[in-house]
Amino acid sequence: MIRDILVTLKRYLIGHLTIYSLKAALAEQNLFGFYKQVNQRLLIIPDVGTELFRRYAMLKKRMQNAFQLKLVQMVVGEEITDIGGTYCMSLLYKKATIVNIDTEIVEEAKEKGLDAIRADIEDFDYPINEIIWGFEVLEHLKNPVKVLERLSGTFVFAVPYLYQSRIGLKRSKKSLPLTPANTHIFELSPKDWRMLFEFCGWKVAYDEIYLQYPKKNILLKHFWRKYDFEGFYGGILRK
Repeated sequence: MIRDILVTLKRYLIGHLTIYSLKAALAEQNLFGFYKQVNQRLLIIPDVGTELFRRYAMLKKRMQNAFQLKLVQMVVGEEITDIGGTYCMSLLYKKATIVNIDTEIVEEAKEKGLDAIRADIEDFDYPINEIIWGFEVLEHLKNPVKVLERLSGTFVFAVPYLYQSRIGLKRSKKSLPLTPANTHIFELSPKDWRMLFEFCGWKVAYDEIYLQYPKKNILLKHFWRKYDFEGFYGGILRK
């Protein structure tokens, strides 16, 4: 009984702490205008957990979308391939050809009138446009070097931010099979991602780090580092 109460209290405190942290980060990192665009255009509400958790999950995802939207709006062009993507960015900004190995995601995108192809990103059995989006996909690849070497053009990317690189397999859920779709394999620091990009022939035209907490709040920094990711590293590459 007492244990259940303590668990519930812990979840309540963590929920409100994360929401506070995300809202403070939104104000500090000049993403409010992009976040407003996301709220106006995207009406998807996560169907998960309690009301408090839904609020947290929606706020977190929409702030990630706001960061991604900021990046894609820096690139001019209409022919876009979204590797490993869902339909969110196509609904938010410009229509892209979505490439995903998940049949359900592909079918949902088609139902919304978008071009979508079911394919393994690492097999290259799909068309590649001059502009490529790759949001939270590189960390899932078995061989990111092969993919980055084969791709060319303008690549807009985002990956989880870590100060120190690590192999992500140890964080995988034990209840799920280890597949690239549900597993982070390479979780690299921005410094190591930049070295990998340059090794594969890319030049970093722009990059930045979005944090999920106010930059000077050390306690929230360690909180996110323990329970999730501190934020996301993204940018624009050219080859």
